[in-house]
Amino acid sequence: MALSEENILIIKGKAREAGDFLVKNNVADLPAQNPYSYIWSMVNQQLGRNYKDCEDDDLDYILEIIEEYKNDAL
Repeated sequence: MALSEENILIIKGKAREAGDFLVKNNVADLPAQNPYSYIWSMVNQQLGRNYKDCEDDDLDYILEIIEEYKNDAL
């Protein structure tokens, strides 16, 4: 079973917060065009698939990935 709508919204919110944080801190040397696409690119790369293809049980892991890449970009 794929991620529930509720968990998709949680992930999107966390990714948006991470992108906003990177924009606020003027992180310019990212391999992607902008901080938001950087976060999504790294999440999908780490998972080896689109986050929406994951299970609800993967929620905490996905949120950890987002947090990790947000912090690593600084």
